[in-house]
Amino acid sequence: MEHRWGVRVALSMPVEVLLPDAPVADGWMHDASISGCCLELGQTRCSKLHMRVEVRLPCAPGDAERPCLQGRLVRQVGSRWGIEWDELAPDGLGFWLARRAA
Repeated sequence: MEHRWGVRVALSMPVEVLLPDAPVADGWMHDASISGCCLELGQTRCSKLHMRVEVRLPCAPGDAERPCLQGRLVRQVGSRWGIEWDELAPDGLGFWLARRAA
């Protein structure tokens, strides 16, 4: 999954993935950038390109709520999904990128 606009940062953290008309799915974010992420779901799901998704990250220290980032599916290879964020550098992602890049 090599089509990034920003520097890719290895994250390796659990996330929740919200899909249209489906229960919340547990996933694993392998890496992220200001433009998107690569995540893996526990199973390969029937999906459509450009399908809307929401990705819930863990809470950053001091935050009361988990950030929920919105994007769309742009690539799928087996159980790995390439997600492009709706907005560049979405709120809630900066802490995780800075922490891992340091």
